[in-house]
Amino acid sequence: MKKKIHRGKVLSEVVYASGYPITKLRLALNVSRSTIYNDFEREFIPNDEILKYGKALGHDFSNEIPELAEFTSIRESKEDYLTHKDYKEKYFELLEKHISLLHELNLLKGQKEPILYKKTAIKKRPK
Repeated sequence: MKKKIHRGKVLSEVVYASGYPITKLRLALNVSRSTIYNDFEREFIPNDEILKYGKALGHDFSNEIPELAEFTSIRESKEDYLTHKDYKEKYFELLEKHISLLHELNLLKGQKEPILYKKTAIKKRPK
């Protein structure tokens, strides 16, 4: 007979051992602080919820909860989730590099006119 694992206790131990701030975890998971603390008290937390915590923390819970081994693919990353703003900044940075490379390519081909691109505003959908 398998020993029952108190998943909330395992979760709290991993969170506190990682030093990952609860506030940052709350933002990554888009939940309240009280939800996280309530999860620490729960004996059973569904696999999908544990996996979300694992992804946010960059932790493989299959070490503590063996039945998660078939679901877990988080072994390599401890990076935080990127925010929408971060993705937008990365996109524009890459776009500027792309335009610069296209310009250099045109110069190498002998074209003298630069390639011009405009940042287009995102149009709001009508309600």
